[in-house]
Amino acid sequence: MQGRLACIWRDNANSSSPVAGRAQCENMAPGPAEIVFVVEGYGRGRATFTVPESGELVVPVIVVRGGTIVVPVTEAGTQPRIVDASGLDWTSESARASGEFTDLPNVGHAWVYSDMPPGSYTAIVDGKPRAAVTLASGGTATAY
Repeated sequence: MQGRLACIWRDNANSSSPVAGRAQCENMAPGPAEIVFVVEGYGRGRATFTVPESGELVVPVIVVRGGTIVVPVTEAGTQPRIVDASGLDWTSESARASGEFTDLPNVGHAWVYSDMPPGSYTAIVDGKPRAAVTLASGGTATAY
């Protein structure tokens, strides 16, 4: 599958697109890092690892069929934060996930996050967490 690869470490990120198969993250500093691989319209995968002081490292990233998280709001305002069950804020780094503000039938104004991995998420709108939602593969979860 072809997609977009994002390499994230410390306060840095770079991305490459289109990427298929093996790809390299160049010039990453030693320490904690992550890779996010997004296949538009299908899903996204994420892997965390530690960049060694020297040498190379092979990090597999598995992309599973994602789903859509819808966060209804009264106005555009600040983009909500989307936090998974492990505490990772998927919106703190735009290379992980960014929402699209739109108007939806039967919902109205909403932020929409596509291709998110299955799991449990909490939307935080204007600093207030909403009830957690469970996103199934290929499904849609609405965070009221």
